[in-house]
Amino acid sequence: MFILKTAIVLTAIILCFFVLMRVITYLRIKQNRAILNAPNSPIIGFFHPAADACGGGEKVLFNAISALQSSIENEKIKIVVYSGSFKEK
Repeated sequence: MFILKTAIVLTAIILCFFVLMRVITYLRIKQNRAILNAPNSPIIGFFHPAADACGGGEKVLFNAISALQSSIENEKIKIVVYSGSFKEK
C-alpha cells in the first residue's frame, strides 16, 4: 500500500513539474512575441552561420552585442542573432 501511495505522489509531482515547465515556456514565448511586435523599435540583426563550431567567434559576437546594448541603453532595440546551425539527431 505504501508503494502505491508513493508512486501516486511521485506521479503527481512529475506531472506538476511538466505543467509548470509548459507554463513557463508559454510565458517566455508570449514575452518574446510582445518584444518583437513592439512598434517603432529598430531591429539589428547579426548573422553567425557557424555558431556551434566553437571557433571563438561567439565571444566576439557577444562583445559586439554587449557594446551595442550599452551604447544605446535608453532606446528600445531588438537584437536578433541568426545562426543557421542545427544538429541532426
